[in-house]
Amino acid sequence: MSHPVDDSTDNRAPAPERIAPLYDESPSYFVPIAIIVSVVAALAIGIYVNFYTAPAPPPSNPKPDFTSVYEQLGVSPDPAAELEKTITGTKLLDQLRREPCDREAIQPLAKMLVSFGYPREAATAARKFGEALRL
Repeated sequence: MSHPVDDSTDNRAPAPERIAPLYDESPSYFVPIAIIVSVVAALAIGIYVNFYTAPAPPPSNPKPDFTSVYEQLGVSPDPAAELEKTITGTKLLDQLRREPCDREAIQPLAKMLVSFGYPREAATAARKFGEALRL
């Protein structure tokens, strides 16, 4: 016959007490979030350095030099600046720069100078243009 086992006479050491209760462990999101934030920050810094600290590229369409046209027509800097502000004026000046004896460009150019309030410069430009054709 076997004797029933008495638990009170068990000589094993009792289980240590836990300071904190047991919780189900859930995955930590700290490391993946820290990696994502680091990658985004590195990309932002790279974009900033690439676009905002790099020297600006040269303009694709540089401003043409019309000084030879102005000298040929005797136009002073003030009316010249007014002509260069408009697309039509720039096209006419470019046309005269490429073909100095183009009669189709001088008439609209002189009319533009008159409309900008420079009738004397328009007359001088037309006269000098005519003198250049005689030579």
